[in-house]
Amino acid sequence: MPPSKVQITKLRLPIYRSSLWIVVSPSFINGIEQIEDILDHKVVSEDWKGTTRAYTYAYSDHTGIQRFILFLKPTSKPGEIAHEAKHLLNLVFSWNCVRLSLKNDEPECYYLEYLVDQARNTIKRYNK
Repeated sequence: MPPSKVQITKLRLPIYRSSLWIVVSPSFINGIEQIEDILDHKVVSEDWKGTTRAYTYAYSDHTGIQRFILFLKPTSKPGEIAHEAKHLLNLVFSWNCVRLSLKNDEPECYYLEYLVDQARNTIKRYNK
């Protein structure tokens, strides 16, 4: 059986000058392994590869630049996308010393909306 198609969409995150890769593949294992080959290090432990439906990964490269990777399936539901986008948002804000606010959550909500829209649009392109 041929390996399933893996689509990697590379974006620049607004404001925080970091890169975001959105990886879409029906085979989570194929998506992870392709990214691990590109990065030349482990992203997910072997026992997680077969059980995870979506995943968010973050690291700093050798120059100190923050990089974020969102792994999704072409069948990811809106809740899964929002779930992973929230993990991603928390990482971006935490790494940039941005505190979440219960009194003014507009910056968080706009950024979350942006992340979910980017993930959804990437999945739509994959499915065409």
